Amino acid sequence: MDYIEIEGRKIHTVEINPSGEETVIMLHGLFTNLSLYYMTIGPEIAKNKRVILYDLRGHGMSEWNDDGFSIASLSEELIKIMDFYNVKNADIVGYSYGGTTALYTAITHPTRVKTLTLIDAPLLNEDYFKNVSLNSEEMLQAYKKSVGIAVKNSVADQTEKKIDKIMNQGQLIDAISTSQSLLTEDKISMIKKPVLLLYGTRSPFIQTGKLLEKRIPDARIGTVSGDHNFPVKKGKWIAQKLTKFLSEENGAILLKLQSIQKSYYLNKEEFPVLQGIDLEIGRGEFISILGESGGGKSTLMNIIGGLDNKYTGEVVVNGKNIKASTEKELDLYRRDTIGFIFQSFNLINYLNVLDNVLIALKMTNLTKEEQVTRATDLLKQVGLEQHMGKHPNQLSGGQKQRVAIARALAHDPSIIIADEPTGALDAQNTKEVLEILGNIAKSGKLVVVVTHSQSVANYGTYIVRLADGKVEEEERLRETYPVETQKAQVSKPLSFTSLIKMAWSHMMYGIKRNLLIVLGGGIGIFSVLLMLALGAGGNGYINKQVSDLVNPNSFQVVKEREDSQQVKHSEEINSQDIEKLKKLEHVKNVQKGVFTSGATLNYAENKAQTTIFQTLTDSIKQNDIKIGKPPVKNEILLEKGIAKELNKNYKDLIGEKVKLSLQVLDAADVPKIISAEVTVSGISDEQGSSAISYDTLEAMYDQNKLSLTPNFINITVDKTTNVKAVQNKIKDMKADSKVSFSVTGVGAILDTVTIYINLAVYILTAIAGISLLVSAIMVIVVLYISVSERTKEIGILRALGARKKDIRYLFVSEALFLGIFSSILGVIGVIITQTLINPIVYEHISYNIVQLSLGQILFGVGINILINLLAALAPSRKAAKLDPIEAVSME
Repeated sequence: MDYIEIEGRKIHTVEINPSGEETVIMLHGLFTNLSLYYMTIGPEIAKNKRVILYDLRGHGMSEWNDDGFSIASLSEELIKIMDFYNVKNADIVGYSYGGTTALYTAITHPTRVKTLTLIDAPLLNEDYFKNVSLNSEEMLQAYKKSVGIAVKNSVADQTEKKIDKIMNQGQLIDAISTSQSLLTEDKISMIKKPVLLLYGTRSPFIQTGKLLEKRIPDARIGTVSGDHNFPVKKGKWIAQKLTKFLSEENGAILLKLQSIQKSYYLNKEEFPVLQGIDLEIGRGEFISILGESGGGKSTLMNIIGGLDNKYTGEVVVNGKNIKASTEKELDLYRRDTIGFIFQSFNLINYLNVLDNVLIALKMTNLTKEEQVTRATDLLKQVGLEQHMGKHPNQLSGGQKQRVAIARALAHDPSIIIADEPTGALDAQNTKEVLEILGNIAKSGKLVVVVTHSQSVANYGTYIVRLADGKVEEEERLRETYPVETQKAQVSKPLSFTSLIKMAWSHMMYGIKRNLLIVLGGGIGIFSVLLMLALGAGGNGYINKQVSDLVNPNSFQVVKEREDSQQVKHSEEINSQDIEKLKKLEHVKNVQKGVFTSGATLNYAENKAQTTIFQTLTDSIKQNDIKIGKPPVKNEILLEKGIAKELNKNYKDLIGEKVKLSLQVLDAADVPKIISAEVTVSGISDEQGSSAISYDTLEAMYDQNKLSLTPNFINITVDKTTNVKAVQNKIKDMKADSKVSFSVTGVGAILDTVTIYINLAVYILTAIAGISLLVSAIMVIVVLYISVSERTKEIGILRALGARKKDIRYLFVSEALFLGIFSSILGVIGVIITQTLINPIVYEHISYNIVQLSLGQILFGVGINILINLLAALAPSRKAAKLDPIEAVSME
């Protein structure tokens, strides 16, 4: 243990390998076992770096009190140590509270800290910073330097959902912090440098660490046994991790290929393509993979690009083996890390130049304005600012390749993979494209060019010759370009809005064919809606006609008894029956009634015979009485035909007396004629409407010492919509097992008529619906054709990082558009038809026969869209399942 004296204070430090070119300063925690820490981690890192170990306990513990300890004073002491050792800036590694001190130092002295690695460190927390002034911007800048974050056991309650949310927002904060962090979610961006997470074996560490490992593509995760006082072997393990971690961050290794082997099989016979490829490549390199056709160049490119996962060996990018990645993680890897440039350009034909570049930017967290700005800047860099509105078929080969380069750079990937990028270009365009690729490598990215041309390979910094699936030779042409620290874009999946816009662009690109599909679907929905509208109009017309004849809210109830031969006979209705009927819900009025087979009327010398005669009830509408008024006691209502028989000038009968004679049965069931003089009160147009009041008939019975009992009851319901329900309740009423009630009158017949009309409408609608099925088949066929035509586009999108479900949504969106527009066309057609037909028909029947309602429109449109979406399922699934390698190479 060394002691240095600064301003009269002895401070514990250790310097290891003073001649190392780069300096790493390591701060341990307040409770760390110093001897284990110094013996294991420090010496391991010092093998290739100068290491200064700083013991916080000598200072920090002496100032511990109930208010915490002074992180600020510890940080100032660290700066003094750096000055003592003449260190301008350094990589700082902090363990436990040493990490907290290191982070504060990065905030308060940003120029002194190159990179920052925190291991099991409490992050910025009010409890540890008493009387210290901090602001969010300073914290943000410090975090941007951080290359490592560790987790604490106090975050065990962080759920997978919350961590997902944090990662999707491109932020890494409270999920790995303790207590209430001063760093708010809207201030901290996702750390895009490789992240080293070391978490303990205790379950809270493992739980949170594994969740983070899944969601940070560049993370390298390790497990540490125990707490601060770890054993020597674990200390060495941590040291090895840190050593490798720090060296890779400085640009030594970005991509590592270890024992890559790949074979194809035909009839169980193996054909090796790659046979043990080993490469280590860093940032700032322009690597040319040179070889003849069939040598495995493109296969290796697909493996590096995450398009092919069927191989053996390891592809380690930023310290993470992508071989172990899931399909979703490979999609994320391509979005974050890889930019593809293809020999055949692989632009999307129905998108213009700007949109072809924007498609990659739509998978980043940039705002719409920022996306357009970046795409425009990239197109300016490749000299295409004047062609942004053009489509690919309006460009030359060199211009197309420049668009492809701009698209590959759009999401700021670490690795650019170019497959024969000049194979389809002339000499001048080849030179220009290779100069652009060289500038990309100079910007700090790794450019991998697959070529069979020696002259193209000579543009690079390093050549790897492949032959028969093996590395035949490696040649260094130029030194690696210097690399500056970069912060990559944060990626995200394609939004549904972006997919909708792409679907719309494709529809407009093939507008003629799509118009025919929309027309076919429109005819189908037109036919269905027209049948429904005619059915509604037909039902309405019949109801109107019946309503004009009788009161639709009234119907008659009779009581029947079934004899031993199952023949029903009319039964008299008693007062108990009437009371039951009155108590039914929605019954507005109950009227006693008598119906007889006929009556005889005499006036002067004239005589008339009615075939139907009854007492007056609400079933006879007052507006049917064309002359006079409804009868009261000792009055009669005559139908027009009977009145004419009594007097040719039938109108003169109003107020005149006529003799009414009825044949009835006495108590012994002997026929008897009863008569009375009654005054004509009114004349009705409706046949069979001659009637007197119940009181008048009862008086006639009383005069002849007879007893009158009703043989039917007239029920009036409060609303027409309740008539059916009341009728059903009455039918269910039984006096005993043999006696029941039945419903008679026009209302009961109307239901039957309506049923037959609806049946006819349903049959016609089903026939019309066949056209909808035909249009659905059209959609299926067209989408299958579209999948075949757009196979290359699907491969391009998958190479850019689009997920399988994004491809499904793209085709489903097109089907949705077809459904919506065919529905609109069909609805407009029915509305026009309704407008033309109704006035013509109205002249004949005084009724609008086509009645299209909002409910019918919603039903028809919903069914049509649903059919279109179902039709899209199979084609969209086929599109999503396409192999991206085969798809992108399809011509």
